[in-house]
Amino acid sequence: MVDQTGTADDGNRSRAKVWLVVGIILVALLLAVILIYQVSRSAFTADTETGSSTFSATSIDLTNDRSGSSVFTAGDLVPGDSDSGAVAVTYTGGADAAVRMYTTDNDDSGLAAHLDMVITDDAGGTWNGTLAELQGSTDFGSGLLEHSMSDEDTITYTIAFTLNSNAPNSAQGASAATTFVWEARTG
Repeated sequence: MVDQTGTADDGNRSRAKVWLVVGIILVALLLAVILIYQVSRSAFTADTETGSSTFSATSIDLTNDRSGSSVFTAGDLVPGDSDSGAVAVTYTGGADAAVRMYTTDNDDSGLAAHLDMVITDDAGGTWNGTLAELQGSTDFGSGLLEHSMSDEDTITYTIAFTLNSNAPNSAQGASAATTFVWEARTG
């Protein structure tokens, strides 16, 4: 038989050893945390930065001196009649732009093919044809008389027509209408 009797001092000593080991572990962990904190805090650092960067898109505008007004209101035309009108087109913008002329709101009941048109501009461009041909230019892609314009540039376009002296009798009572448009595009 084995004697299982122990003294109370033996139990107290065992518990004291356990608490001692736990205490040593806690102290070691605390020292490790403090050491890591101090080491990471003691590193040298440096940085540099620029000033604030800003970005803004340019804006462009194209105006003409007849905005909202027709260039021609010609009625009772007979073969050989002619007239001309001028339109000053001004570009403003922070970037150069390509400017082209075309037509919209086209209407024709048989007269456009007999109206001979000549368009000149003070930048050296010229176009000759009939109003029917001009009415075929209906957007920037098919536009005419392209010019590069810079801020505050103005180009004056002179538009002239003549009712062809060989216009047939079928042109009597016929009409045609168009709106002249200039468009600017950058890039």
